[in-house]
Amino acid sequence: MFRKSVAHWMVGMGVVALTLAATSAQANIISLTANQVATPVSTFTLSFSGQPLPSSYISNTHFQMDVDGAVAPSGLARFNSYYQNVDPLTLPDGQGGYVNTGNLTVQIVPGSSGVSSFNPATGEFTTTETYQIDYTGDLTSIGLGNGGSVFFPSTSTGVITFNPIDPTQGTISQHWSGRYDPLGLDYTCVVNTAFPEPAALSLLGLAGLAIIRRRR
Repeated sequence: MFRKSVAHWMVGMGVVALTLAATSAQANIISLTANQVATPVSTFTLSFSGQPLPSSYISNTHFQMDVDGAVAPSGLARFNSYYQNVDPLTLPDGQGGYVNTGNLTVQIVPGSSGVSSFNPATGEFTTTETYQIDYTGDLTSIGLGNGGSVFFPSTSTGVITFNPIDPTQGTISQHWSGRYDPLGLDYTCVVNTAFPEPAALSLLGLAGLAIIRRRR
């Protein structure tokens, strides 16, 4: 009976230890929910064969991202969700004219946010992901459908700036870019957002650490 009790106690302590370890491992993850700001403006720009095309304005962006500066060796950043509305773009049709994409909706393919880094001292982050762009225009003349989706593999870079008075608030400037090989298009998206909602309480400690390092 005594041996069984000891065995049960040891198993119980093992479960507690694992639970505490998992909790500790997740304690540094900070979730930020950001919405687009009016200024600076956010834009979507394409270029074809090195020639820039007219930019289009992004009218709405909403995303949720996680950052963790304690992950060795370079920290972690990832987008958990991403939704964006973009005004129509014009694309060359290969015959000297242009086609209109119609209104665009941009989302990240779930689970595609991969290789990343986050520096809590500077707020800089990088991520890689695949964006699904839904268009409403008739693009059959360039080999796409009349309404449909395309997938853009991209790399994001950006800076999270915490409010020094209230570090649960701040701004995020993000650039994502890449190339859509089927049409030979290069793309750059400049997004400016803010996170006015309170984030995880551990953000206070992370932002404080960043401020201390900046002062040094």
